[in-house]
Amino acid sequence: MSTSTRLLVVAAGVTGLLVAGLGHSVSGRAADVSSIAGIRLQAMLDVKNVVPAPQKLRSGAAGTFVATLTGDRLNWRLTLRRLTSLAYGAHVHFGPPGTREIRFGEELMRKQQAIFLCGPCVSGSYGVEPRLTLGIVRLILNGDAFIVVHTGLNQYGELAGRLKIVHGS
Repeated sequence: MSTSTRLLVVAAGVTGLLVAGLGHSVSGRAADVSSIAGIRLQAMLDVKNVVPAPQKLRSGAAGTFVATLTGDRLNWRLTLRRLTSLAYGAHVHFGPPGTREIRFGEELMRKQQAIFLCGPCVSGSYGVEPRLTLGIVRLILNGDAFIVVHTGLNQYGELAGRLKIVHGS
């Protein structure tokens, strides 16, 4: 079985668990995602993944975002190299591949359309996002989450990459 097929099977299995047993209860109480443990995620950040395309670039600009999803917590680390200017913000955005992200900031976060990670960000920035909702966990596991790093010279994003499962338990 190829790596991509294994990842798809893991994602489908975890999503199936969420839908079957961990979703909202009949009484409407909050979802229980406590059985999710140690799902490793990664996004390879590149200029070619930014929509719309960055206006100013530096050769070799890239980065990685690695995370572990455990229950409703996302532990993450961001590495960056050769940006045009200070990364004043990094966010998790949601949408299927090809989503055009024109706005960012507090409005998107209020609507749970983005999760603020850091700002300003430096290579090696890390953190924990607690209390993710079941809906956000589903978006992440279904491949509908992507990381965008915003800089002073590329406000709509200089680096971006789709968040993918690299290992699950």
